[in-house]
Order: sequence, then structure tokens, then C-alpha cells
Amino acid sequence: IYPNPNKGEFTVSLSSSSNKDINVEVYDIRGRSILNNTYNSTSNFNQAINLNNVQSGMYLVKVTDGERQTIKKIVVE
Repeated sequence: IYPNPNKGEFTVSLSSSSNKDINVEVYDIRGRSILNNTYNSTSNFNQAINLNNVQSGMYLVKVTDGERQTIKKIVVE
């Protein structure tokens, strides 16, 4: 996930070996869902995400690729 910190726009990039869809969820620090999108799986997944005028602060990005899942913190300036 880059750039971090960002201004509400960032890119999720990963290498996928599963044929499952890739789900990207963004939560604010209170746990409220800000974004939930599903994308078709590609071996080199690269997707720009725009959070559309969210407030400055810390957010959690959860990326699910089949059985694999990771959660990263991002900072919006």
C-alpha cells in the first residue's frame, strides 16, 4: 500500500496466486466501514483507491485474497 501517508488516494499492489476475487475494505479508527470493494483477481494486482474527501487521520485497510488476509494502517493527511 503506497504512498503512506497520503491525501486520501493510494494504491494497493500485491502478487496473487489464487483465482479468488480480491476484497479491499477501509475502516476508520472507530471501526466504521468507509469503503468495501471487490476486484477481479490478477496475478499482479495493482488498484488505485480514492477515499473521496475523508477526514485526516489513521485508517485500517484490510485486503483479502482467497485464504490470505492482511490489515495495514494508513495515514490520510
